[in-house]
Amino acid sequence: FARLAPQRILPLAPAATGSCPLPFLFRSIVEELEPRGAQLTFLAALGTHPVPPDEELWRWFGLSPAERAGTYRDVAIRAHAWLDPATFALAGTIPARRIAELTGGRFSMDVRVAVNRLVFEHDLVVLLGPVFPHEVVGFSGGHKYLFPGIAEREFINFFHWLGAIITNV
Repeated sequence: FARLAPQRILPLAPAATGSCPLPFLFRSIVEELEPRGAQLTFLAALGTHPVPPDEELWRWFGLSPAERAGTYRDVAIRAHAWLDPATFALAGTIPARRIAELTGGRFSMDVRVAVNRLVFEHDLVVLLGPVFPHEVVGFSGGHKYLFPGIAEREFINFFHWLGAIITNV
């Protein structure tokens, strides 16, 4: 951890549908890195799940309102606001020829990839949580915290169609 501070660090956490010892991970990261000057913003990777009220989000991280107002008041905790266009920055475009390769020619279109702009505003992105077998594109967790977890709605929709087309071996 010594090399990580001071930096702007963005830990991505699972939505309430995921499972991991999030309160333990949250407290451990804050206790280790905040005293070293790290600026921490925890982001719940919701995909298109509903954005919870703040108090519910704090419960996911194991925080009472008193702890949130006290010990952890300087730690940013956010939920991915997938309905807000101001949330996103363009990461790039997947060219039509690559989409055609991935889908065996079933789709052929340029696909815009936009993700939560916080990724570009931090020095390091950390994925918090396990990887589990999943019925769409193999696994939950891992890179799915990025795509679809903090991606733009249009890409999330495409991502799910892509998963349905190429299936899970």
